[in-house]
Amino acid sequence: FPVSKVIIRQPMHILLFCAYPYPSTPEEPLFCGGQYHPYHLSKALAKQGVTVHVIARQEQSQPAYEVQQGITIHRYSSLYHFGGHRRGISFSRNRLRLTKKLLATHHFDWVMTFSPLTNELAVLQREGVKLFYMAPGVNVGYLTNLGLSPKSIARRLFIKWISQPFQRRNMHQAER
Repeated sequence: FPVSKVIIRQPMHILLFCAYPYPSTPEEPLFCGGQYHPYHLSKALAKQGVTVHVIARQEQSQPAYEVQQGITIHRYSSLYHFGGHRRGISFSRNRLRLTKKLLATHHFDWVMTFSPLTNELAVLQREGVKLFYMAPGVNVGYLTNLGLSPKSIARRLFIKWISQPFQRRNMHQAER
């Protein structure tokens, strides 16, 4: 007796965080790993029929909102990146505002990120959205504070303690 498998495909909606500028045109070169992974993943997901929204850092020449080959790109302005400061991406008030706005207007099945989230993580947990953290290449170093050794726990507590004033201020200002 043959058993047939029925696969029901429902449309999936994914929000993807990109800490670096997302290219405006396909001809624009990708200059670092923080761009390669979100760029290629979003293109592959869009080709599979997934509705993809990307939150990326905005450069002056780029529009704040753009639809590109089925991918909706939302860009936020940020001053935290001067001098290649990578930790600052977690504390952008503009990115937090944009995240809250998108979560209020859209339903997302998954949120994917390649960089650590602090303020946004609290909002995602409150909304009950599933988070998928990808750590390819250079970002693997961020996973070192997820261990259970005393040193890792101390590092995680210190990062949480030092980030609380930023989080409280940004959450308060984003609410306004």
